[in-house]
Amino acid sequence: GACAGAKPDQYVPDYFSSAVLSEVQDGATALGNMGVASRARLWGGLMRFWADAGFGVEEYVAEIDDVASQVEGTGNERVMARAHDLRALVYVHMGRFEAAQREAEQAIELFGSLGDRRSTIEQFWYLGWAAAYGPAPIEEGLSRCHAILREAGDDAGVEGHTLYSLA
Repeated sequence: GACAGAKPDQYVPDYFSSAVLSEVQDGATALGNMGVASRARLWGGLMRFWADAGFGVEEYVAEIDDVASQVEGTGNERVMARAHDLRALVYVHMGRFEAAQREAEQAIELFGSLGDRRSTIEQFWYLGWAAAYGPAPIEEGLSRCHAILREAGDDAGVEGHTLYSLA
């Protein structure tokens, strides 16, 4: 594989990570495992989004949409949930907070049905940004932030981010 010579404590450059994800995608596709292939494609797109200046928000949303359209209706809720999650991330970067909130809420519903509390809680970050910077009236944003604090439980990261949004 692409990282065969790397030691566990060594930095692995982005191109190695992308190569590994590409190998995973190709192997999973060859085995007919569209769930794994689709997740590898979503994460590979995220790597490109962070590392490739020529692959921006519009390109990544198109990539996410393409993956989602291929698995929609197949029962692969984990891929659909991750697609909503990653759209929320991109929409936050675009300043499209209402769209980010909508995507995060859909991700929460799907991750919740899968019993994935960690991924569910991660969506609260997007909801906090939407509450602080989105189009909702101030009272609604404040109420939403307080609900996030209750729902997130003991997650210090979400708590800190939400308190920042409240400020």
